[in-house]
Amino acid sequence: MNHLVSKIMGALLALFFMIGWDEHAIGEESQILWLRLQLQSLATSEARIQAKKQGDTNLTTLYDSTVSILSQELRQGQLPRQRSRFIGPDELLVQGLDDVGQEVARQVMTDPRLIRYEEVDLQTGRLLFRSDFIQKEELSIMLPNDARIRAVRVLQPGWKDGVWHPHVIGTAQLSNQRSPQ
Repeated sequence: MNHLVSKIMGALLALFFMIGWDEHAIGEESQILWLRLQLQSLATSEARIQAKKQGDTNLTTLYDSTVSILSQELRQGQLPRQRSRFIGPDELLVQGLDDVGQEVARQVMTDPRLIRYEEVDLQTGRLLFRSDFIQKEELSIMLPNDARIRAVRVLQPGWKDGVWHPHVIGTAQLSNQRSPQ
């Protein structure tokens, strides 16, 4: 029995160190920076579909966008719990950056631009599963109210030859004034 408890404690410690310790308190009531962002795709849905059909895997062609901040304000609240530091293919990574572009805070979220749908192939009668991106979408994010955060960068995950190779969707500068709610 002692051996089993030892193995469980070892696994829990390994999990703790794998996930890491965040300097920003998650789950505690504090002042947070609430941002509403807009992602605007530079390519139309039709252009992305054509690029995919032609085998173009260039992320710039397929997903290049601009990011703009619609509003920013300080609110009382809690930072959302992040279940995992791993980023899936259907998620975005939003980074809070300091003056030199170093990450100060992050939020991983489901990509709100992604839509999935089904359609019937009229020739075969088979059901086809499709996915595409909405050309213009808004999203809300919460970051710690850290004075070092000067900009936000939105990244889309990508891998090249099995190596993490994210695509920068865009970066937007925060205003110097942070108004409370």
